[in-house]
Amino acid sequence: MFKRLTLLLTISNGVFTKTRSFRSEHIYSTTHIEYSNYDEVIVVCTDPNPTSSYYEFVNNLVKELSIPLVLSGNVSNLDQAKLMFELGADRIILNRAIWKNPSIIKDIAEIYGKQAVIVSLDFILKEGRICSFDWGKQIPRDSLFPENFTTYIPYIGEILIQDKELDGRVIGANIESISNICSLLPSSMPIHVGSCGLVSWAQYSDLLSIDSIDAVSVTNVHHMSLKATRALRDFSIKNKINLRTP
Repeated sequence: MFKRLTLLLTISNGVFTKTRSFRSEHIYSTTHIEYSNYDEVIVVCTDPNPTSSYYEFVNNLVKELSIPLVLSGNVSNLDQAKLMFELGADRIILNRAIWKNPSIIKDIAEIYGKQAVIVSLDFILKEGRICSFDWGKQIPRDSLFPENFTTYIPYIGEILIQDKELDGRVIGANIESISNICSLLPSSMPIHVGSCGLVSWAQYSDLLSIDSIDAVSVTNVHHMSLKATRALRDFSIKNKINLRTP
């Protein structure tokens, strides 16, 4: 199986921002990014709901892209999903909705295909247990998965795993927790690792070497330049990671 390197951009008020625990800290430009060096671009809206400036950012981005686009934006019903696809999304991310209205997973998959549905699990450690983070209440939940989650597995194209606490921190990823989450999911389910505090090429390779992990996102702004991304690809290939060529 070919592994993928993707780009994940966190957007607030219509601009690319560096985040810490998915809260905006610093504004950055995207002019230094060569999108074609990635296999996919993921745009994560860090505002409670998308604004007109978010849609404007997406519209401008679509004009530059020749690779698949993934959009998030608190999608909770079919009309919102339709809007994201009309904006240019090839796939969309579901997060809060899987806890409030999990049937939306099946509803979207039956219209657009399950390959278009990504479920995001933003995890946090709670008293040593891996739990999902509730963005609405701003507290950890008591479990990692919603009730009856296995019922909807057949309608999910990919799981996106993100570490709420380590997003934006330069202390390295919690690979043990990510690996543990992978072990709880069906071996046939493609897993995509998003923001999790990666700081070294070795950690990217460590994650990509896990059989069930299909893709890892570049989220560190210092890793997004063409030079850095090429160095990451070269390092991974030397470490026998079967990377897809963009």
